[in-house]
Amino acid sequence: MRQFRKLHKIDFDANTGELHLVGDKGTYDFPALVVKRQSGYVMIGAYYGPLEVALRLSHANLVQTLQRLKPTDAMVTMRQVGSTNVYLALGLQADGSLLLCPTVAADSRGHFTVNLQLTPEAHAALDELLLGVEED
Repeated sequence: MRQFRKLHKIDFDANTGELHLVGDKGTYDFPALVVKRQSGYVMIGAYYGPLEVALRLSHANLVQTLQRLKPTDAMVTMRQVGSTNVYLALGLQADGSLLLCPTVAADSRGHFTVNLQLTPEAHAALDELLLGVEED
């Protein structure tokens, strides 16, 4: 069973255009997600302590996928954006929480992923960033 880390602290840096979503500090480190729009792409950095998964996804594909998610009570991801080896798995829970699993897959023998759960408020902040006015 996957273990998701909840992100609920929201900070938008207007100078850099980065949205920072952070969870509670644990024994050693804490989970975080940094999202930034750049032209037709969305840059995503998912962190858990010193570990990072960095993705560069198509803005249009990500928004389209987010809009097609259907809520469920299960802790599952139902859609993916990206390529075969580097992707963002997404799932929407009935309470409005968004599951994000940035993943780098080597092949059928293994992968590296960071399992994150955005609270409804953090999910709304992400939607606001992604659905806002397109940058030049």
